[in-house]
Amino acid sequence: MLSFIYRMMREFEMEHGMKPNVLHLSNAHFDKLRNDFLDPGNIEAIISRLDMEIVIEKNSLHPHLSWMESSYRKAASF
Repeated sequence: MLSFIYRMMREFEMEHGMKPNVLHLSNAHFDKLRNDFLDPGNIEAIISRLDMEIVIEKNSLHPHLSWMESSYRKAASF
């Protein structure tokens, strides 16, 4: 799952000229992503590694990326 998300990130950046800062995915996809990490319970480490916020959408069929001006990370840096 992690390699799939990295591929999506590269494609997003090529298409939009900026890196995404939000990952939208379902609970099932999030569980798969967590299994790609040594400590699946360390959500902060996952967010930090991706350098994106994670939004769980229960009706999401496929993971997708977006960019939001007022992401939590940006707001927290002020």
